[in-house]
Amino acid sequence: MTIQTLISNTDSKKFIGESQALQTCLSNASRLKGTSANILIEAETGTGKELLARFIHDLEGDNNRPFIVVNCATLPDNLIESELFGHEKGSFTGAIAKHTGKFLLADGGDIFLDEINSLKIDLQAKLLRVIQEKMVWPVGSTKPIKINCRVMAATNQDLRALCANKQFREDLFHRLHVIKLHMPPLRERIEDVPLLVEYFIRKYDPSNTKKVSDAVMQNLINYDWPGNVRELENQIHSLVVLGPTDVIEEGDLPEHIINPKQPSLMPTTLKVKVSQDLIKGKKDVLNLSIDDYTKLMRVQYVKLFIEKHSGCVKTAAKAMGISRSNVYKLLNDVQMIKLHAEG
Repeated sequence: MTIQTLISNTDSKKFIGESQALQTCLSNASRLKGTSANILIEAETGTGKELLARFIHDLEGDNNRPFIVVNCATLPDNLIESELFGHEKGSFTGAIAKHTGKFLLADGGDIFLDEINSLKIDLQAKLLRVIQEKMVWPVGSTKPIKINCRVMAATNQDLRALCANKQFREDLFHRLHVIKLHMPPLRERIEDVPLLVEYFIRKYDPSNTKKVSDAVMQNLINYDWPGNVRELENQIHSLVVLGPTDVIEEGDLPEHIINPKQPSLMPTTLKVKVSQDLIKGKKDVLNLSIDDYTKLMRVQYVKLFIEKHSGCVKTAAKAMGISRSNVYKLLNDVQMIKLHAEG
């Protein structure tokens, strides 16, 4: 698959990446079609929590099912109850009209509560009641309203630790934690960086003339991306707009990417020096399809596992969670790609 094909077939509801970590997450998520169980997504900021929630919602294939998004961290404390559950006219100062809450808007569909960890304890108790009884009590109302919606919540903090510190209700945690999904940070799927870079370049460069140098790609791969995919997208957007030439060079990168001050958070097994092995001596490697380029990257990761396990492919494959035959197939495919690139 070339990057041009990828762009034409990709919309805002799809993920970019072929790493094992991402594919495992999406594979687990794809099994949730038809379930009404509550879902908890644990992920760092910028990884695509809402995108994953939309992916799960879209599995049902019903455009009439509502999907309501609430960022709990951005709602003012004095309005959050009204926003979630609604209010009656005159129920408080400024309530000049009846207001329908997010839970009622989500009736028959899904509600996504992002940064659920930011909710205060008193609101957590009210949320727990709504989830348990499947009813909402609008502010100022004496009658509850029945609702039927699936709750998907996301957190960028460890809710178990918050429960231990009495900052999050344990009973609410268990109500939300029926199904847990982990959205991997970018440093755990670093082999997806070239694919993402090319995608974002094409997204922000309609003329299709911009590209990154080998040195730039190496820096982007070696950086930890604490802000995850969101940070990478913003950085590529900036480089495309501000880059003085069609080739983005190492000098165009900010200092914190070239010489990061913080110690790397990336697991040692992912420090694969991918671009050095891929690009060295292969002038035309960046003309390969993204699919082939990604395979070349992944094989460096596989080789590290094989070396770590004393050359035993069977043990290495088990440690990576893939079959031995897939390891051999990948190695064979990469040899054919290299021959093509070097020829």
